[in-house]
Amino acid sequence: MFSPFRVSWTLRAAIRRPDDPIHLDALLAWAVVDEAREAGHPDPISEQESLPLARHDSPEGWCWQASQLDFTLTAPAYSMFLTRPTRVHEYAAGRLSGAYVSGMDKITLGTGRHKAFLFNHRMQQASTAVAYGVGDVERVRELLVRVTSIGKLQRFNAGAITQVSVVEDPTAHQRWQRRIMPSMTAGYAQVVACVRPPYWKRGQRQVAYAPMDIPKRILEHSDDL
Repeated sequence: MFSPFRVSWTLRAAIRRPDDPIHLDALLAWAVVDEAREAGHPDPISEQESLPLARHDSPEGWCWQASQLDFTLTAPAYSMFLTRPTRVHEYAAGRLSGAYVSGMDKITLGTGRHKAFLFNHRMQQASTAVAYGVGDVERVRELLVRVTSIGKLQRFNAGAITQVSVVEDPTAHQRWQRRIMPSMTAGYAQVVACVRPPYWKRGQRQVAYAPMDIPKRILEHSDDL
């Protein structure tokens, strides 16, 4: 039986500010694929649409009844710089030993396969995150135990979760709509985006509609709290 619910996360580390909204159904899709992989499923990716959520259907397409995550931000954003250096001495030693074979006798640091990179990641401290949905509360709770962090740079502990709770909430019947929608919705702006997982798949993008505050607060990376 499907019920309206609220998910609340307590975070213990700064998040890498998302380039696009993070949706609850994206986290659940990752969790069901991870569960299938762990169980030895021959094609775990095929399970990504087996979500314990109600569907919202429209003439322009469908989406899951699951909102984006909203964060409680507690400090201004800041930059974290990461590098990918060109390991010249390692390449040279590899060539001399025969372990590394390349048709190049000269390494160009500014371009090509050996280019060095400097990455600027926008980080921000957040204490909590919340999302809303309509679905099987017990199954959602079971799946979200697998999600131990939110957003990118998990290898650096970004977005690490200390606690998650899933409780029934009648207001979620409306609040799940705070998300990318496939059809025109009052107060939303037209965008080009994915409307369901996998959200990273560019070929799945379509004309869609987003809450008006999304471009200012997330896509433009405003530092306002």
